[in-house]
Amino acid sequence: MRNFIINLLIVLSSVFVFTGCKKYQPEFHKVKFEIEFYDVPPFGSSNALDVLCRPQYDDEPAVIHKEYASPGYVWDYEYWQLVDGEEIKFIVNPQLYYHFTMRVYIDDSLISERELVTSTVTYYSTYTLYMNGPNEDSDTEYSVIRFTYHE
Repeated sequence: MRNFIINLLIVLSSVFVFTGCKKYQPEFHKVKFEIEFYDVPPFGSSNALDVLCRPQYDDEPAVIHKEYASPGYVWDYEYWQLVDGEEIKFIVNPQLYYHFTMRVYIDDSLISERELVTSTVTYYSTYTLYMNGPNEDSDTEYSVIRFTYHE
């Protein structure tokens, strides 16, 4: 009888330890930032182009090489650890002559997009041609998509 009780305690302790102490594991989602170019600065024009994506990996930040930008070129950056309640921020800083669409996908579904053109005279001045989806900065002409992700 004593051996039975000891074995029962060992089994119950094992069950409790391995099943009762589960750690909270958040569900991760994929966010994809994308830029599709329709027009780029002519040769010899100022063509500075920067991008900011949040969230991003600390050891692998989003970088765009303006040398690759051409009509039809699609740039993208993926982050695979998006969690509920996290802020998404996508900013493009184009200098002159650019025409492009910014898009944000979550788990391969288009969530938000914004089509813009930049001035041919004033540096970093953009104008929104089309916008769809959530964007806390929808009231500006600045090339930004920002919202908080909720499952």
